Amino acid sequence: MPMPREGNLARGEKGEYAVRRILKSGDAAVSCEAQEKGTGRKVFLKLYNAPKSRCEWFRPYLDYERELNRRLSEDDYLRDVSVPAVDVFAAPLCGADGRPLSKHPSIFQVFRWVEGGFTLKDATARPAGEPEPDWATRVYLAKIFVSALERLHAREIVHCDLKPENVGLEPFELPSGETRLRPTLLDMDFSILADRTAPWHGKAGYTGTPGYHSPEHLRGEVPGKASDVFTAAIILCELLAGRHPFASAFEGETDELKRRMREGETDFGDAPIPLLGPCRTDLPALLRLALSSDPEARPTAARISRDLARLRRSLAGGGSPRFGWLFGPASDPGRGMERADPAAVEEAARKRAAEAAAASAREAACAAPASTPAPRKLVLRGARGNIRTRAALAPGRSLLERAIGDDARFTDGRPQFEVVPEGGRWTVRPTSPLNPTFLNGAPLRAPAVLKEGDVLSIQSVYAKLTVSFAA
Repeated sequence: MPMPREGNLARGEKGEYAVRRILKSGDAAVSCEAQEKGTGRKVFLKLYNAPKSRCEWFRPYLDYERELNRRLSEDDYLRDVSVPAVDVFAAPLCGADGRPLSKHPSIFQVFRWVEGGFTLKDATARPAGEPEPDWATRVYLAKIFVSALERLHAREIVHCDLKPENVGLEPFELPSGETRLRPTLLDMDFSILADRTAPWHGKAGYTGTPGYHSPEHLRGEVPGKASDVFTAAIILCELLAGRHPFASAFEGETDELKRRMREGETDFGDAPIPLLGPCRTDLPALLRLALSSDPEARPTAARISRDLARLRRSLAGGGSPRFGWLFGPASDPGRGMERADPAAVEEAARKRAAEAAAASAREAACAAPASTPAPRKLVLRGARGNIRTRAALAPGRSLLERAIGDDARFTDGRPQFEVVPEGGRWTVRPTSPLNPTFLNGAPLRAPAVLKEGDVLSIQSVYAKLTVSFAA
């Protein structure tokens, strides 16, 4: 099967899609940014390496995916909190001239394009120096996430691969003009229908992720709704307790981690899960039950959702979330957290003072005259090479060689920052409220003048880039 390239075409049942760039290439599928011809709409196109056309479950998988997406699309709520495919088809990949590149068809799925790319992973693993979401915001995200899972299970769908990276956070605006985040379930092309055997059963394994496998995954059993509850409980521990429940054994998927997850042996022992904020409900005990090795002992997603709803109502002000930690500088990263000890308060104050000092230093640098002649080009050097202008990088992809000139941006699906020449100096600016960029270890919140040797850290691709200049 030919690998897709820019300009290749995929002719679906509902439209024709032109590949614009490759986002990620894996064993199972190749993910692309594409454009729907006729409308110009940007879409997410997935071409599957498996199953191949001669595979016995090629056609059954196509039908299975159509039924899965029908269930997602016909539910008004699930349409908002998941990403059902808008086109599912089997066809050969075509060249820019429209001619097939292979006589054998491949399976394609087309999804709406999700802007931003911010996920629960970003919310549960903030870099050093970045403000944390407050307790009410954590509870809000947990409630909406579990509500989506509850509705998924009501439609007899098992996600199978829940993890923070597969829970997107989409900004949306309320009628009042206030911005909220809506958790969106992602990467469901190998989810299963609870009332229909998957076509790959007995021929291929069930999807999952190290550190988020359920005991059933690890025992080689078919995952069910209770398996989703187990992995959802791990995510909720990261969000509401501030840590992975098996963190002390989590150094990759070791035999010890697998054993402890199979047996439900958490770092918390048999005690209820200690949460970061006030909780007058059964949630800590429910989370402990949800991490049981026995699927029959776990509560349903609906049961956890009801308890989270009670927790939200019990919080002062109705548990109204604040997204200052995402959309702008937080006024107080520690506010809203009960049980804060003096050492934690002192540490929060120290971080705020350090951020203020860094901001003052950047402002002073902006006001200072340029110390070197105006460079014509700026080069950002990473561990694997240099950044190419407007290059789209996904985690794990190599950095590409090219100097950055005027009007340059770096992006991995959403704008990260821009560098522009101003008054004989190069200024770096944050370009998005979803900006996880750091300059010399401090969050980039305002324009700053770049100096030789500065380090820009880009959280979403785990890259550190050193600034240098070229004549």
